[in-house]
Amino acid sequence: MTRKRPNLAEFEATAEHASEVAEPQRTTPTKPVHKSVYIPPAVLDQLDLLALQERPAPGRKKKFNTFILEGLDLVLKKRGLPGVTELVDDL
Repeated sequence: MTRKRPNLAEFEATAEHASEVAEPQRTTPTKPVHKSVYIPPAVLDQLDLLALQERPAPGRKKKFNTFILEGLDLVLKKRGLPGVTELVDDL
């Protein structure tokens, strides 16, 4: 049993119909999205040391994610884009 290939007229009609159908609205996620980052061990050691030095309370340490967001904020602002806080507040 062989399948019949659609002819060009059928394909164009399907394409026209597909463009008429409204695309579903994509919503921006409000929760943070997980993304893996590969960091050299020496850099990770320095970040761990900073986390201990800048700890918010005795017995606790600053979160690693805080340093990543701080770095991303600097990168965005250096390129003339809104920073992390401005982008998050817009949601």
